Amino acid sequence: MRYTRLWLALTCVIAVSFGLLGYSGREVYRAAPPRPDRVVSDDGRLIFSEQQVRDGQNVWQSIGGQELGSVWGHGSLSFAFWSINIGLLAMVLLSLLPIGLMQTWASVNHGMWYARSADFMQQPILQKLRWLRMVGDVCFSAGILALGWLVLGLRTGWSIAKDETNVLAGAGQRLAMARSADKQES
Repeated sequence: MRYTRLWLALTCVIAVSFGLLGYSGREVYRAAPPRPDRVVSDDGRLIFSEQQVRDGQNVWQSIGGQELGSVWGHGSLSFAFWSINIGLLAMVLLSLLPIGLMQTWASVNHGMWYARSADFMQQPILQKLRWLRMVGDVCFSAGILALGWLVLGLRTGWSIAKDETNVLAGAGQRLAMARSADKQES
């Protein structure tokens, strides 16, 4: 039985998916974020002008935006996220995928009984591939430990910042400096 139609359908789905992904990425990059002309209160009093909104956006970008951190330990959460994902990727690419492909090849050419036999599974190359999984396991375990440390800190309360004003103190100082620099230029 030929699988030409299935391969063609899979190729079309992948091509359309990547096309949509590229188009969406281009549109998101091209479209400017919304910036109001002014922010007013219910009674019509001006709260922020357009220039003040721009200054605030510049300050937020200059201090790193979302990478600023938070009161519950953004650094350990970010490390845990990336470590777990990189560990899983390393496990798949260094061990599970190559072993699976070798077993598939052996199953197609010699039968399922051979692909699951001790003779096949104890080959030196498969032993090395199983040991390569250790790289991903260590990275994954480090991420799990970091996540556990964060959760333990949240549960006991010692990882929650006591003073939230220190996080934004630098932002206020930068906004004041940006405003004074604008006044000096004009």
